Amino acid sequence: MIISSLLPILVNAANLSEMVKDGVDLKRYCRHYKLENEKKYSKWFEKEQVRKIISSNLQYFLMKQTIEDIAEISMKIGMSKTDYSRLGEALVDQSCSPNLTMIRPKQIKHMFEKIYSQAKPYIHEIDADRLGVSVNRFKQICSWNGKTDNYRMLSWYLSDHFTYAWLIKKNQESKKSVYCRDELCEIIDKNKFEDKHPLAAGSQDWQEDWTSTYCTHFKFITHDQRGQPEIINKWIDRFFANRTLYLTDLISHLSGESLKTGENALISWDALFTDYAELITLDWKNRSEKILQKRTGYIEHEEPLILFSVKDEKESERIIGNRLDIDVMVTAGEMDKSLGDENKITTEFSLKFPEQFFDWIKRSFDSTSPKDKILYSNLKKKLLMYFVKTLEEKKELFRKAPWEEQLPQLLTDVASRKLLLGKLANPSAAVSKKWSEVRVKLHYGVFALKHLYEMGPESGRQAKGINFKENINNF
Repeated sequence: MIISSLLPILVNAANLSEMVKDGVDLKRYCRHYKLENEKKYSKWFEKEQVRKIISSNLQYFLMKQTIEDIAEISMKIGMSKTDYSRLGEALVDQSCSPNLTMIRPKQIKHMFEKIYSQAKPYIHEIDADRLGVSVNRFKQICSWNGKTDNYRMLSWYLSDHFTYAWLIKKNQESKKSVYCRDELCEIIDKNKFEDKHPLAAGSQDWQEDWTSTYCTHFKFITHDQRGQPEIINKWIDRFFANRTLYLTDLISHLSGESLKTGENALISWDALFTDYAELITLDWKNRSEKILQKRTGYIEHEEPLILFSVKDEKESERIIGNRLDIDVMVTAGEMDKSLGDENKITTEFSLKFPEQFFDWIKRSFDSTSPKDKILYSNLKKKLLMYFVKTLEEKKELFRKAPWEEQLPQLLTDVASRKLLLGKLANPSAAVSKKWSEVRVKLHYGVFALKHLYEMGPESGRQAKGINFKENINNF
């Protein structure tokens, strides 16, 4: 279970680190922040400039922190100074983007040597595999090329509220910060940084701008593999499944640093999990007791399944060849919803449509405005009828289909929106496409699976296509 998904519920725990508390406060602030109140800048380029300043500072501070981790772990496991130096040089040569301007490759190599000369080995026992985690995190951080239209793997850290809250505090305490203008970034004294940093209308300082920028932008970003070098895409494919591991390892380092405990000030990885697991159990016990007291007197037979689509920021680009992709979350209860897209079991199936029908629907949507409500509604009704018909044929694949009327209407709404956006993105290409397939991915929450299993035929019976009992047991 992902630490970032669970720790916000622990805000009242007395022994949480300052970093975690700051992260919880940031997430809470964003819950009440209205996107329509996004900060406005006096110059058109300043919003992107601030985003680049923020991400470049995180890249610099995390790069330095990760080199410290590598140096201390190398000492602890008995790696020779020569092997350490070779490792540092290879990492810089093979991992760091050539477009970095705030610090040159030669300076990063010098940073490896300087930090090693000042490093102290871990107090705690440590597994040699931990070195690989830090090495891979360095690759993820140093490979960002400074482009704000794609943060690559740095996005995993920029979007994490604990790491971002740590960044704000780190920049407050640091004597030097990274300042960017156009394509050039440089490390300057804090006084100059504060004088040069552009401020949005109504902002008192850069901290206020950074906080609002997280709520309106960084909170929602993720990596994008389109148009990236082959090596970057290979690393994303390799590291993405274990991004929780890299975030958790980083949090164990950073929260230990902020606690300032012990000679080394770094808490152990295992201790982080143990402490938080204990607090999670206690907190959920308290929360459940309060909910039971509040709901006493209510009679609820069951909580219905809730289906909703996963909205893409660039929906038109999810239209691939002659296929339309739609992702649907299947949830039951607050736990499934609170976990977002994590810890879901996925299955998919395709709905086939006559090419002529979809070609006609597509052309009709291209020439129709949503403001023409009657015509637009009629087109959606025709599309809905086909979804109802094709989905009926798919029910036999399921032990219990997770839909009645919800899914056909949901697919109709999403498909209509995607087709319209496809037109707006590229009219000539959109008209030429002939649609023949809608691929539906269902992402089940564990409580939704349990609900479907209990509501279906006799216990233990296997479905055609999905063995719900096996999926639940293996979750």
